[in-house]
Amino acid sequence: QKGNSYYISGLPWFTTLESSQAESFKEEDKLTLTTTDRLSDSVHKKVDKFLTVFFTNYTTNQDNLNLIAKDVSVVANTTFKSIDYTYLKEDGEKLIATVQVTFEVGASTHSENFTLTLTQNNGTYFVDELAHTIPINYAKQEK
Repeated sequence: QKGNSYYISGLPWFTTLESSQAESFKEEDKLTLTTTDRLSDSVHKKVDKFLTVFFTNYTTNQDNLNLIAKDVSVVANTTFKSIDYTYLKEDGEKLIATVQVTFEVGASTHSENFTLTLTQNNGTYFVDELAHTIPINYAKQEK
């Protein structure tokens, strides 16, 4: 700690938390990203193109991000690598995009889950809401 701020002075480490690890759980409580939606390939291509632009700006440029998303901040020192899974669901005039994305931080990669609420704006999309999660029953939920 330095004043009211913090900095990392060494490399972090990971340890097993065996005492907090569940020994068993129901299979339906496990998130699986295998469901496919019924939206057309053309909609998927358009949304995937937008999401690639969104996640590129999410890791690089706040000014550009502000043009395509509401109240979303850039993630520094992170590189967008790929969109690994997308499930789309129409909700009235909005489109709910359930997405798993791979990022690179330092020399390692990791995946993150997102649920984005999109609206169409002048032939493209705009992110109205972003949640850093995918609900277990994402394909069945009504918003």
